[in-house]
Amino acid sequence: MIRIFFLLLFLLISPSVLSVLKGFLCYKSKFDSLCKVKDIGMKSFLVCLEEKPRECKFSIDGGDCFFCEGPLRTYSAKKLLK
Repeated sequence: MIRIFFLLLFLLISPSVLSVLKGFLCYKSKFDSLCKVKDIGMKSFLVCLEEKPRECKFSIDGGDCFFCEGPLRTYSAKKLLK
């Protein structure tokens, strides 16, 4: 069900945005493989728990940890609890 939601969402996104997102693991795996994150209550950010966060375009170095600001990943973690 969640995977179908994301696939429908991508049909509504412009082609220029799609070309950017095609390089990300969640898109490549059709949302079967989502990066590891932890919601700590911040509105637009998650704590990134991936082994190599520097390789992600959505990671932000927070000093002691990395934060994820990926819009689809944030939505799925906060709204869909996945």
